[in-house]
Amino acid sequence: MKSGLPGNPRVVLDTNTVISAAISDDGTSYKVFELLLTGAIENITTKEIIAEVKDVFSRPRISKLIGPEDMNSFIQTFEKSSIKIEAISEFEAVPEDPDDNMILEAAVDGNADYILSWDNHLLQIGNFKGIKIITPKDFLLLFATN
Repeated sequence: MKSGLPGNPRVVLDTNTVISAAISDDGTSYKVFELLLTGAIENITTKEIIAEVKDVFSRPRISKLIGPEDMNSFIQTFEKSSIKIEAISEFEAVPEDPDDNMILEAAVDGNADYILSWDNHLLQIGNFKGIKIITPKDFLLLFATN
């Protein structure tokens, strides 16, 4: 059953949100990550999302911003703090970036309330099968008012 605000919303953190949280501990994405660490929100993830996070961390422009020890620690914390599911749904809702479909699949199969992303392809969808797709900034504003 879906939870809504107030309470412990179930979210899917898009890869760009996770990476942003790791490289800036005073940014909006990190504030969302802190909500995850304190148990105020539940994050749904999959092995595919975790693999993509690891792949993006290994890219030169990201790896120069965060050292390998911090990166590994962050990934481990992300995995331990998240609810891992195996997504069985398959969607083709984002033809411009098919990799984004795994975020939608995790959200639907994990019964999420929100997808938190900075990705315009996902943000343009706005709402997918009752799941709101918003920026971490908008989520924090929503969370703070409830």
